[in-house]
Amino acid sequence: MKLHFVFHFIFLVLTMLSMVLLLAGCANDQDLQPLQLSDYPEHEIAAAKLYISKCSGCHAAPLPKIHTAGQWPGVVQRMEMRMNNKAIKPPSSQETAVIVGYLQKHASN
Repeated sequence: MKLHFVFHFIFLVLTMLSMVLLLAGCANDQDLQPLQLSDYPEHEIAAAKLYISKCSGCHAAPLPKIHTAGQWPGVVQRMEMRMNNKAIKPPSSQETAVIVGYLQKHASN
């Protein structure tokens, strides 16, 4: 009985530690939570404004440089699926093309 309790306790401690480390890592990533519109490249153009307006409903729209140009289409597709699952209207196919184009233009190398 004591051994069973010890294993449960260790599991609980490790789970809590993992959660704390995960949250701490996310909280310190400046690229994921820009504070101002001016943090985005070419923030004054329509594509940037569309991206920020469509992709900041659930979270701060990440800076384009956090992914490569090749990664962005999959990321956007995954976010659209999440929007559908949450009954949030995703961008139209034309809007998605504009958003992906903006993200790829300003992606990391």
